[in-house]
Amino acid sequence: MNIGIDWDGTADRYGEAIGKIALLCDKKVIITLNNTLTVMQVVATLNPRVSDYIIEVMPDSAFSSGEDTYESIAKWKLAMCRKHKIDVMIDDEPANCMYLMNAGVACIKCDGDWELTENKFEVQ
Repeated sequence: MNIGIDWDGTADRYGEAIGKIALLCDKKVIITLNNTLTVMQVVATLNPRVSDYIIEVMPDSAFSSGEDTYESIAKWKLAMCRKHKIDVMIDDEPANCMYLMNAGVACIKCDGDWELTENKFEVQ
């Protein structure tokens, strides 16, 4: 299985869980707008036992004039999913997930709007 992973608000928040999922995947592609991200950061955040991540960063040229920014991003992410034959994409942006799902790419939407600040439950 090939997995696409958004970075900001997704992998940077849920690194441990996404890293475990990535262990099961043949191809792991970070599909992001973050042009400062490095493979070393990805490996350190997701899983130090996996280093074969590919990083695709959205170029400025992918933003179409007159087109909604969210639509430009979603179209570019779909193009990357097709390029890398992504089976499942993980993203925190609902517009991206809807666009990808409407195009036939399975998508898991993470909630990027909250933070784990304290443990309110006791583990039994």
